[in-house]
Parts: sequence; structure tokens; C-alpha cells
Amino acid sequence: MPILLEEWQKRLERHFTQLASARSTSRFPLFALEHGLTKDELNEIGGLLRSHLAEHTWISPQWLVWVVYATEFGYGYHGDEYWPSFEERTPFWRERGSRNRLKSWFCKFQITYEGVTPSGQWAEWFRIIAWPITHAILPRYLQGQLAKTLFDLRYSLARLDDLSPLAVGEFLSSNSWYGSSRFREFLQQEELVGRIVLALLSDKRVEGDSPIYPPTLQRIVSDLEAVQSSREWLKETRRYVANSFEGAGHSGGGPAYGAGVRPINIRDSNNERPTIRPKLMLRSSVSSAFSLVVEIPSFAAIARVNPQLRAFLKLTRSKVAGTGGTWMPAGWLLSCSQRRVMKSWTGAGAPVLSFEQPNSILDHLVDSEMRLSAKSNASKKEFRSTHAVSGCGQGSSSLADKEDFQNPSYSGIFASKVSLSSDRAGTKNRLEPSS
Repeated sequence: MPILLEEWQKRLERHFTQLASARSTSRFPLFALEHGLTKDELNEIGGLLRSHLAEHTWISPQWLVWVVYATEFGYGYHGDEYWPSFEERTPFWRERGSRNRLKSWFCKFQITYEGVTPSGQWAEWFRIIAWPITHAILPRYLQGQLAKTLFDLRYSLARLDDLSPLAVGEFLSSNSWYGSSRFREFLQQEELVGRIVLALLSDKRVEGDSPIYPPTLQRIVSDLEAVQSSREWLKETRRYVANSFEGAGHSGGGPAYGAGVRPINIRDSNNERPTIRPKLMLRSSVSSAFSLVVEIPSFAAIARVNPQLRAFLKLTRSKVAGTGGTWMPAGWLLSCSQRRVMKSWTGAGAPVLSFEQPNSILDHLVDSEMRLSAKSNASKKEFRSTHAVSGCGQGSSSLADKEDFQNPSYSGIFASKVSLSSDRAGTKNRLEPSS
């Protein structure tokens, strides 16, 4: 015999009351996703709520059941829409339901059980759906972002000395600048994030009070691993951090950065030395001409070792010399390598990059690593092309005949001749020293 909605309401009340009591001595809030129901039980609840809407002209009063139901939609949220899916799968909601009432029930959950409260700019913009999505802890659309972040930070994670949940969470919050604004707000829940990360990367039990109901944590981990790309990122991350994370979760509190991370050895055999040396490439623009493109490496590796540099790069615009004088947006250097077409040569001795505000450390790095130079004993630079054009044989072309560049020597290229090695697509060429 099916359980009535009233019975489901009472069962959920008992469950969350016990959970709130067990967590009363900690600072961890409750999430509606910690309901502990199975997939079949969730399907049964959904069917009962939909049947009630179809048979009555009012919404059923079992508020806690509705909170759990709405949170499950938040868990399946993909980042683009919430209400269309909710209303499509909940017939008669548009006519008989109430978004504001649903929000009031989440507020009631927060007051009754010390539940989590949405915060941040995203929650200000989406005042209603912020509740079910926040209570979903880590919606599916954020799970891939977490896996990718762990993969990107795997070298630094392996150097963490303090592997307590709080330290790991603090490290991710301080060193992740990719992903959506919602993902960055999720990372601010540092203890919670640390628990999830340790569950993903370590097979050891995490000690201490948990900020998340264990069956719920296991569900998130299983769902995250079910996606191929996330599973591959996690597999590679686990392989790299395996030795460091042995026994993770048993260490005491301590700083998550600075003293808590072993210094980066610039000659670490397991990780390439971070470099900001730019590269020049020739990109074919028309059949008989090339554009000179400068590639600026990502500054992410440098920013990871210094929180002050990271903050500066996130807030300061930068400009690439010879590309037209456009200021690039703050944070531009923290993503992948960037390419800009050079419109003019800046001359010998000029750094290729500058910042809108001064920073002694970065200014020194740019001055020493990204300075243009020229050989004084040569009158012009000759470029020998080995790029095969369809229907034509190999030929030689002198870039100096087409552009007024005076002997550019860049990123360690000082030879008077350089060859152009074609990439697979045959559309661009990288400058390489001639032998």
C-alpha cells in the first residue's frame, strides 16, 4: 500500500530533526539534499505530488515533501533553466502552484533545521531558484567543473602538507579562478568542499564531524564519476596525488597555503617549470601573406604559488605591446594561453606585456622574461619557409620584404634564420631556430 503524503512528511520531519540534533554542536548547516531517500522513494513522492495537483485545485500542504522534490530538480540543474523543466515534469504547477510559496517553505526549512541560506551575487539575481539549487549542494552542472579544477591543480594538491578537509577546501577556494560564478560561490563552503574532494581522491575515511550526510556524499561522488570526462580527470588526478593523499583526512588543522604547501621546485621532474616566455607564430592570412602572432602563456602556474599575485592578476588589466593598445580584461592572463596579432614592432628592449597598475614582482618577471631584443650586427631578418602549400612546392619567402621588422629576436630566438614548421592543419607556423 502506497505511503500517503502525510506519512512522507512525518518521516522527513523525523529524519531532519535527528540530523539537525546531531549537527547542533557544529557550524555546519543542513541541506535538503540530505534527505536520505532512495531513487524509488523519490519517484513515489513525485508521483503523489503530481497526482494531488491533478485532482485538486490547491497545492498539497506537505511543505517538507515539496522542498525535497524541488531540491531534486536543483540537483539536476544544468545551468541554463530551472522552471521550464520543473513545470514540464509537474503538470498543473503553473496553474495551481506558487513559486513564492515554495521559497517560503525553503525559508521555513532554514529556520526549523538550521538549513543553509543562499548567498552571493548569484543568489541576489535569482532569489527563488537559488534555494533549491543551493540545497542541492553540488548540482550536476558543477560536478564537471570541480573535476576539471582538481585536474588543473593536481600538482599543487600533491604538495599540500595539510590534508584536513578545511585545508583542502581553503586551497581550492584560494586557487581556483575558472568556472562559473556559481561554482566559485560553491567553493566558498570550504569545509564542505574539502570533504567532497577527499571522498573523491582518497580511499581513507575522513575523521571528525561531517558537514554532509554520508549517503548523500556517496551519491555525489558516484554521480560525478559516472560522467566520462569527469571520470578521466579524476583518474589522472588520483594517479598523481595517490602517495600524498594516503591517509588523507587524518591531519590536523593548519594553513592551506604558504607554510602548508611545500615550495615549488622549478626543476621538479614531475612538473614542468612554469614559464611566461612568449612565442611568435606566423599565421597565413592570404595566399601570399602572413600575420605575425604572439602567444602569451598563461600566468596560472605563477599565480598559484603566490596569493598576492593571484589577486593582482584577477583585478588588473594588461596590454600586449604592438597589438593596438587595447587593454585586456582583468583575469585574462589566468586562463589558457592567449594569442594576439601584432600590428607593429615595438623595437628592441621593450617588454611585450604591461599592466595597468604597477606590481614590483610581476614587473620584474615581465622585464626579465618577456623583453624583445634585436641583433645589432644584422641588417634584416630572413625567414625560410618550409610550409608546403597545396599545389606548390617548398619555397623561400622573406618576411622582412613584406613587413618593416628590424631583426626581432624573441623567446630565445637569436639565429639569423628560423624555419617555419607547419602544424597539422597547415594554417599556422611556429618560429623555430634553424640548425
